[in-house]
Amino acid sequence: FLLPILNRMIKDKPKNDVLQALILVPTRELAVQVRDHANDVFELMDSGKEQAIALIGGIYWEKQKRLLLKKRPAIVVATPGRLVEHFVKDILLYKVFSKLRTLVLDEADRLLDPGFETDLRVIMHNVPNAHRQTLLFSATITRSITAVKQVTLESALYFEEFVGIKVVKNCAHEYCLVPSKVKDVFFVHLLNNIDSGKLRSVIVFAGTVYACQLLQETCAILGIDSVALHALKKQRQRVTNLSRFKSGQVGILIATDIASRGLDIPFVDLVIHYEVPAFSRDYVHRVGRTARAGRWGKSVALVSQHEVALIHQIERITGVDMIEVPGIREADVLKDIARVFAARRGAKLKMSEAGGFDDHLRERKHRNRA
Repeated sequence: FLLPILNRMIKDKPKNDVLQALILVPTRELAVQVRDHANDVFELMDSGKEQAIALIGGIYWEKQKRLLLKKRPAIVVATPGRLVEHFVKDILLYKVFSKLRTLVLDEADRLLDPGFETDLRVIMHNVPNAHRQTLLFSATITRSITAVKQVTLESALYFEEFVGIKVVKNCAHEYCLVPSKVKDVFFVHLLNNIDSGKLRSVIVFAGTVYACQLLQETCAILGIDSVALHALKKQRQRVTNLSRFKSGQVGILIATDIASRGLDIPFVDLVIHYEVPAFSRDYVHRVGRTARAGRWGKSVALVSQHEVALIHQIERITGVDMIEVPGIREADVLKDIARVFAARRGAKLKMSEAGGFDDHLRERKHRNRA
């Protein structure tokens, strides 16, 4: 969606006070990525300055306000929560958006979820719709997307490249049946043995912030170099960890689903689902991090006895037939049980000593699963 917006700017040569586009995305990491891509193109256009800014959480609000009012950017990329915060704290901010030409909802299926509903209502109230083009992009078609299609009827252009939910091509889909109590042991064995020596980068998806941090701490104790990416990390640490992974300094990224959408990481050889996602669309987005630009990739799901039904659902909806990971013998895996369990206990202790981290994340874990 950036290229048509920029192309129109070249043709129309708008005034400096006209905001060309507001791009809403669900995560901070995606917002930064879109902003950087836009500014890369502006640089090629010899515009002389960066004309896109990002409004995201984890950065001082006042600093972002100064950028917005003084630089008068052509493009604003924002997460809904932070943009609403700007509207609430500065009632005159709507003037910046008074001549907005294009509104983009990237990852629209996620933005139209109930969790973003209140924020979107506030944003729509502060963004004029006169002469505004609205664009929605989504890799998966959900009920909310279908509802928008039905409401707009003939007044909107609807284009669907694929019918149904499609997973990325050139990706092998595998599973490993594991008892839930020893899933960590199988996980460590998988990291140490699957395609040994051939993997440059691996993304591990955990279902909750607690599980994500616990896995990373466990890996650290076991001497497995990795970084974590989740909502409770400070923004500076999130940027640093993602940069280290993208640059190849660290080969393993352990993340929640904030890393599953839109992030363009050129070389991801393997995606591991430590916990099987509850919704098939999340599986589609996760595996979309590998096998990009015609490359090959692999997805491996660690499936406990409680997650078998979820795997069958994913297979049915996506049309993917998963095969069992070859060559894994339970007797070989369990040889490491004492070492992994000791590391897990040490990780829990470290998180508990970190100032209430343990209790807070356990509460969130139970709430998310409910």
